[in-house]
Amino acid sequence: MLDNVPAERAGTAAALLNTSRQTGGALRIAVFGALVASDFSCGMRESLLLAAALLGVNALGAAALLRRGEGASPAQDCVPAPEQ
Repeated sequence: MLDNVPAERAGTAAALLNTSRQTGGALRIAVFGALVASDFSCGMRESLLLAAALLGVNALGAAALLRRGEGASPAQDCVPAPEQ
């Protein structure tokens, strides 16, 4: 994913990626913990259904991105054509 970012922006992109991963992890713990806190069995079922739904959405998004990027290399897109 960081291959598509210019070299001078690599540090910023990596920081943004790590920050979003950390924020997502904290939100997951908070949301799933809140669902389980009231009634464990009901909350656990809701948490697992929510996790399965999010997994499906992520899988569809990844499949769409992979299909869109078939045959194209990010490194080749950035190389200027030689002058003739």
